[in-house]
Amino acid sequence: MSYDIGPRIGIEGEKAFKDSLSAVVSNVKALGAEMKAVTAAFSGNEHSMEALTAQSGVLERSISATEEEIALLNKQYDSQKKVLEGLGEALEQAAAEYGETSKEALKAQNAYNRQYRNLNELKTKMENASASLSGFQSALAANERAAAGLSGEEARTADATERLTREIAEQEEKLSKLGRGYSNAVLEYGKGSDEAKKFEREIGQLSSELKSNQQRLKDASTGAEALGDAMEDASGGVSKMGEGLSSVGVAIGNLMSSAIQAALEPADTNYYFYVLMGDKHVFSETLAQHNRNVAAAAEASAEEENPLSEDEADDEVELEEDEVLSVSIDGEDGAEADGE
Repeated sequence: MSYDIGPRIGIEGEKAFKDSLSAVVSNVKALGAEMKAVTAAFSGNEHSMEALTAQSGVLERSISATEEEIALLNKQYDSQKKVLEGLGEALEQAAAEYGETSKEALKAQNAYNRQYRNLNELKTKMENASASLSGFQSALAANERAAAGLSGEEARTADATERLTREIAEQEEKLSKLGRGYSNAVLEYGKGSDEAKKFEREIGQLSSELKSNQQRLKDASTGAEALGDAMEDASGGVSKMGEGLSSVGVAIGNLMSSAIQAALEPADTNYYFYVLMGDKHVFSETLAQHNRNVAAAAEASAEEENPLSEDEADDEVELEEDEVLSVSIDGEDGAEADGE
């Protein structure tokens, strides 16, 4: 009697499973292509809120598609596992009925081995899909953290900018009122009066504060432009190293945003003026100190632009010695004159 195990190998709904799995896999691949398109679309601005939002949308759909793929694979794995168990029973029956080395037993053994390999392939696909799902979830979580950090930093910077802009507007309004008060004081009491001088002092101090705030706002704007340029310069290298380095770009952005924040909310000092001298800034509390620093900076800059040649330097030294000698002689003559 022949032993046919063919009917035991078939799996009900196998075609439907393959069709469904093929559709899901195609969807996952399409989402991968869409992620590349999003990355290219935001090249140079991939750490912006718009880029993070677009990436997160693709990641969420990739997670959903991968979860569907895993569900299909799990269902098929359970079905094929039952088939393997049935083939194992058929193998034992064929060996018992026809002998372990019989044609029927060998046929049953081959069928069991094929099904065992199919089951292992399904298991590998499930593990790969699970790893992909974990990667998508981690990337989405990182994007959400980056977006939250970016939102907080933008909000803090925006608040500081708004406060400073409001303060400047108030200072400008107050300065206008002081100007009118000064004009009235001059007309009523005279330009040199105590009343007029009081307005002059208040106007001078408020003008310095207003100028300082305007410079701070300008520095913040320059810092924002520098942030965009730095992110654009860094994006090429970062994008080549893969999506895993997106947190590095966010860290750079946070550092640059901190610099903007520092410009908007500087340390509490009595400095009202500063001037660039060489490669550093020199600060001062009064206008007189500032004017001296400006003169010194201008002199230093002139010396750098027009350095003396060796001959000119020697001539200058000789000239200085002649002047010293002349002063000494004049001093001695003066002393003698006094003595006489």
